[in-house]
Amino acid sequence: MAKSVIHQVANKSDSNYCKLPDGTLIQHGGVGSYTGANRVTYTVTFPVSFVNTNYHMVANGDYYSDSDSYEVMCTIHKDSASQAKIHVRNPVANYANTVSWIAVGRWK
Repeated sequence: MAKSVIHQVANKSDSNYCKLPDGTLIQHGGVGSYTGANRVTYTVTFPVSFVNTNYHMVANGDYYSDSDSYEVMCTIHKDSASQAKIHVRNPVANYANTVSWIAVGRWK
């Protein structure tokens, strides 16, 4: 039985993506800023466009203050093969938001 070897093809400039020879594209990143509202929307532009909008994306967020840190609700809207929006809902206003995301789809 032949061994299968995964050869990674990625951008060497650390651009938060990995292209695999089978056509799989994995991208990741983070967004965040101080907000005075309990709802905020971040627009994510992918380093590399997917071939279509059939990619999968998840996001995990939190808000933090000097003494507390809590997870927040994130929902995703796929705008196009090159961009998505992450909608964040804070339980309390006037705190900083950080959101980490990962998206997996096809590059060819």
